[in-house]
Amino acid sequence: KNQFTRKIYLHKRFDSFKKLSVNTGDGDVNINNSNATGYKLTADNGNVTFNGNDYDDSFKKNVSSKSILHVYSDNGDISVN
Repeated sequence: KNQFTRKIYLHKRFDSFKKLSVNTGDGDVNINNSNATGYKLTADNGNVTFNGNDYDDSFKKNVSSKSILHVYSDNGDISVN
């Protein structure tokens, strides 16, 4: 099985963004130490974990917030801690 890892590094504080979106077609997304106040997380063929709690394939919280983190994975898991 061929496997590779993509890493995205953000060098600015998240609170300088109004909305940050991460989309992947095939792969897991892991985000540590998020300071966003709103979340919209969707994993079509995977699972979502938010602060240690497991959700089937989506999680939403404060979607009308000023700083929202939107993550979509077509084929992979999403973890936000």
